[in-house]
Amino acid sequence: MALVTIAPVAASSNSEGAEFSAPNEVSAREGGSGYEQRFENPNGWDLRRLTASVPLSDIVEVVTELEVADDVITVGVLPQPGDEAADIETSILATLDDMVASDATQATADRVPYSALSASYRVARAMAERATPLINRVTLRPDAVTPALLRGSAVDDLSTADSTAMMDGPANQGTALAAAICEDPWWPNYFTVIAQPSTVSGERYGRMYFQWTTNARLERLQACENSSFEPDYVTYNYDDRHYFSSTITSWTSNLPNAYQDTTFLDGTDEPTYTIGTPNTLNLVPDKEYTTYFRAKNGNYSSDTSKANAQRGVRIPSFCYSPWCVFARDTERFPSSGWMAIPSTGWTVYK
Repeated sequence: MALVTIAPVAASSNSEGAEFSAPNEVSAREGGSGYEQRFENPNGWDLRRLTASVPLSDIVEVVTELEVADDVITVGVLPQPGDEAADIETSILATLDDMVASDATQATADRVPYSALSASYRVARAMAERATPLINRVTLRPDAVTPALLRGSAVDDLSTADSTAMMDGPANQGTALAAAICEDPWWPNYFTVIAQPSTVSGERYGRMYFQWTTNARLERLQACENSSFEPDYVTYNYDDRHYFSSTITSWTSNLPNAYQDTTFLDGTDEPTYTIGTPNTLNLVPDKEYTTYFRAKNGNYSSDTSKANAQRGVRIPSFCYSPWCVFARDTERFPSSGWMAIPSTGWTVYK
């Protein structure tokens, strides 16, 4: 997708001067010469050794997975121009700081069951501070030279005909009931959506909480063959006024095998920020899930938002890359209209 730039709004007391650009998938994700190179290591690579082996300019994304009790807290960082290894460490900690801060806000609002999720992120923050997190996933630009450190750990180079494309996939932790049918309603029972300034100067974050409190709903979703789930954080940009820019710098989630979705072919009227999971069989009922992204400030201090619950399918079924996930059905929260942001949390039940 070619880079699309929308002119900034006229200056006003509420305008902040930044412009919105649709993410450039050709340069940032495909490079015009094939798909990005992705590598995985369950044991993790040392961050400093990794960045000594690969120029940061060749790295699209690094991901660390922090195991905390029954949660795996996944944190992704997209290096920015001029970053060094220490900046990646700082970004991971800042992401976890934002999560702890927003959980504290939810505690004040007496939300349940935020407490277990909040505890997981507090522990993850302490873990990341005690020792530099190991990097479990690395995404390189298509034209980057693969260093010896990463050789043998490529997982989904779909540009080659004999690609293994993550054939093993994540282990199923649950199985949909045989009696369940892929039908409505399959979406979570509620979404809570937050937008606030980040602890990082010049950046803001968006966060969502959601949960399947009705077991039958999740069973219907899991009954959909090879199904994925992507909760979309969507903002309104028809007026060229946006709270977030398109430049995501970090993300996190406790979704199983979480990934940042591509924005390939997405438009600019409704900017969409998505952290998804490729296999719904790993989801469990009565557990609160969350997604978060951090982005550079947009050109306006207010905006409106909605949440889209999106059911997808993996094609081919053995591929767990974001490039293999295709939307099949979407449920909007709220059903119509838009909700104001920034916000410490608007909630819609369905």
